[in-house]
Amino acid sequence: MAKKVGIEGRRTPRRSFNRPLGVLWHGQYGVCRAVQLSEGGMLIATPHKMEPNDHVVITAILHGGESLVVTAEVLYEAPNSSVQGMRSYGIRFLDLPLNQRRMIRNYVSAKTLEEAELEVDEMTKAN
Repeated sequence: MAKKVGIEGRRTPRRSFNRPLGVLWHGQYGVCRAVQLSEGGMLIATPHKMEPNDHVVITAILHGGESLVVTAEVLYEAPNSSVQGMRSYGIRFLDLPLNQRRMIRNYVSAKTLEEAELEVDEMTKAN
């Protein structure tokens, strides 16, 4: 059975999270853009080429000014994601501390009505 990626492989709900973040991988540090956030991981946009199974360290500032520093694994490159030199990658958090998991859960559960409607539209288009 093929491993599901993207929206089909999600185990937790996501919310838009348009913020800068730092990514360290293979000894390189870069500033990237977070696109979506969930308790399980993120969708990020970066001009750098990453490969599935790469391990990265993510540094971001969450709502409320709390910092997130977590090891993650690159799961996939989003199809058709190269826009203006940026590639989008789905990443999964590894060993996310409970307090940070709660902060993310609270942020995601406060999703606006507009965000929820857009998510339903995206899922409808995918089917």
